[in-house]
Amino acid sequence: PHHRHTRRHVGADLALRWLRKRELPPLLLLWAWGTGYFLYQGTQWVKSMRYLLPVYPVFALFAAWLVVRLWRGRNGGRRKVGPYVAAGVAVVGALVWAVAFLSVYTRPHTRIAASRWIFENVPTAATVHLRTADAEEQIQLSLAPGTFVAEGAPAVAVFQVDREGDLTGVTLNYVVDPGGDPEPERVRVAVATDPAGETALAEATASIAPPPPATGSSRRGEAFTFPLGPQRLIPGTTYYLIVEAAEGGPIQLFTSVLATEHWDWPPPLRVDGRDPFGGMYRGLSTSSDGTLQLYHDDTLEKRENLLDWLDEADYIIIASNRLYASIPRLPTRYPLTIAYYQALFSGELGFELVADFTSYPSIGLFQFPDTEEPFPVPEALCQYRAAPISVPMPPAEEAFSVYDHPRVLIFRKTSAYSRQRAAAALPVSLLDHVVWVTPRQATRGVREAVLDPETWAQQQAGGTWSAMFDRESPVNRSSALAAAVWYLTVAVLGWLAFPLLFVALPRLQDRGYGLARTFGVLVVAYLTWLSASLHLLPNTRGTILLSVVLLAGAGGTVAWRRWEELRGFLQGRWRLILVYEGLFLVLFAAWAWVRSLNPDLWHPVVGGEKPMDFAYLNAVVKSTWFPPYDPWFAGGYINYYYFGFVLVSTLAKLVGVMPSIAYNLALALFYA
Repeated sequence: PHHRHTRRHVGADLALRWLRKRELPPLLLLWAWGTGYFLYQGTQWVKSMRYLLPVYPVFALFAAWLVVRLWRGRNGGRRKVGPYVAAGVAVVGALVWAVAFLSVYTRPHTRIAASRWIFENVPTAATVHLRTADAEEQIQLSLAPGTFVAEGAPAVAVFQVDREGDLTGVTLNYVVDPGGDPEPERVRVAVATDPAGETALAEATASIAPPPPATGSSRRGEAFTFPLGPQRLIPGTTYYLIVEAAEGGPIQLFTSVLATEHWDWPPPLRVDGRDPFGGMYRGLSTSSDGTLQLYHDDTLEKRENLLDWLDEADYIIIASNRLYASIPRLPTRYPLTIAYYQALFSGELGFELVADFTSYPSIGLFQFPDTEEPFPVPEALCQYRAAPISVPMPPAEEAFSVYDHPRVLIFRKTSAYSRQRAAAALPVSLLDHVVWVTPRQATRGVREAVLDPETWAQQQAGGTWSAMFDRESPVNRSSALAAAVWYLTVAVLGWLAFPLLFVALPRLQDRGYGLARTFGVLVVAYLTWLSASLHLLPNTRGTILLSVVLLAGAGGTVAWRRWEELRGFLQGRWRLILVYEGLFLVLFAAWAWVRSLNPDLWHPVVGGEKPMDFAYLNAVVKSTWFPPYDPWFAGGYINYYYFGFVLVSTLAKLVGVMPSIAYNLALALFYA
């Protein structure tokens, strides 16, 4: 059995015997169960699948193992058709889907594409019309919303053209007479190469009668077009649009109001040197944060706010299915909001879908839509898509449908809209069906996430930071030394745990050596956590050391009893062990170096959830008993999964490395 050739045939014979008797090995059964459960659950795992990402490679390895075993199987000296089919489906299917998915990154992100479309097609206060060799183009100019134009006080906007073309006119899209007098206003519009308008290339003067400011309506005036030119405009030249009241006045210029949804990253974004909300467009003034706050509870107040938002909005921009795919899952809580989405998508509200941006995985003429669509999406006037033929797929996990390649929808208000029509589509009676309970009612009979007074007092008296960590110790003064000690500690825990895996996993080629570090850290952290959770021993360095002693005792006992077999393995597999050790050291050192380049745990742009992570890690380190105290809620405990922080805090307290350093070392450790 120790000869490599003989052992290979013994393994093949055992595999054949299992396959012929249909007695599949335990790992294969686990793989089949897991895969079946994934398929059975389907879209129910929309939120939690990202947390299973670490096990995907394991499932891939199990699948590869199955294909290889099937491929090697024989029946009467002839190969079966099944292995060929299984191998073909696995290899070709994985390759095709990988190519299709990678195509997502060969195209502009949908939010970028939508932003560019908005800059070209959604009117600002003033639009320049240009005729190029290919088509008619529009250039939306930046003017502060609500700009006043009076005699001797013109409005000036700067612009350039990307392609050579003929200027044909200028449209002032939202013009209001703030005085409200019935007399027409005489307005001059000119395009010049200087801000004073002395070298006007083209100009036009016309009498217009803009309406007075309206209340309770999104119609902030009317649009007036001034024919100009034709005048050739050249790329690279700076031009100035000058709008002034020649007689009468003043007039006021407004822009389109864009209604976007909160809890999302909506276009238009700052791309191609344009700042959408720096003078081009405006958000909702009737909303506290300028967005559609649709996650708020369905109440009478929300209904009135929603009608005000619809009144004010010229365009509704949905940046992803984050809201409209999740809200329908709570029909008793959001009957009004669900009715809003139904009316919006069906056109009943008086908005039409003008642009639809998708970037699904695709190959050739085929694309594979993978977003969750609870409402039928109408055909849009403008479509940005990867391929013409759609092959629907099950909905993707939210990280893809919201961040990676979201579907962006842009709705435009039509003349069919009215507040009365919107109110009829969102009747007050819908609120009669809201079923909502307070958190206290929902948890009645369930222990609330509050520590009892005695435990809370013990948590507070659990020791000071200076008692737990010595800031002046060598490991806290030298990051390199801290990394070395951290690495050696984890290595020792792996060596102590290896004899247990050596006995438990006899069929693995490495007898579990590759899992030893993970298992060692897990055992020590789990014993510490269990002791503190059962209030047997507190979460202190002494308890952690006791857990290490128990691991050493168990591993040492097994090693002593199986020493000859263990020594034979080490002598026969020392090259494999060196490869494992070398890979781990290289990966750990590489990622520790990466973290040393920017060890700060917060960044104003890409900080993400690190402050929350660090707060939870500190709470777990400081807690005397488990569950740990909640760093955000005095007197409460963490009502969230926190065991990952236990793994890190256990090592930090064992080694004496401060949490701020341990956080970065833990990232390198998990990577390796």
